[in-house]
Amino acid sequence: MSERSDRSHSDGSNDAIEFISINETCRLLDISRPTHWRWVKSGILPQLVELGPNKKGHLKSELREKIAKRPRHTYGVPPKAA
Repeated sequence: MSERSDRSHSDGSNDAIEFISINETCRLLDISRPTHWRWVKSGILPQLVELGPNKKGHLKSELREKIAKRPRHTYGVPPKAA
């Protein structure tokens, strides 16, 4: 289950900071925990945030950003021109 922290600002707006656990990340990307650790170490995935004494996770926004920057495979189909 993802963790969430709400921060209220003086102007009344809220910024929700959401985290995703290592297990959720592995399920989402269909990878094993050892692969997860290799990818964190090599920079493919963002660094972990310590959420408690025995719990770590990724900021969802950083994880989305890293995934979005990964190269896309076209499998021989040229990309469409913008």
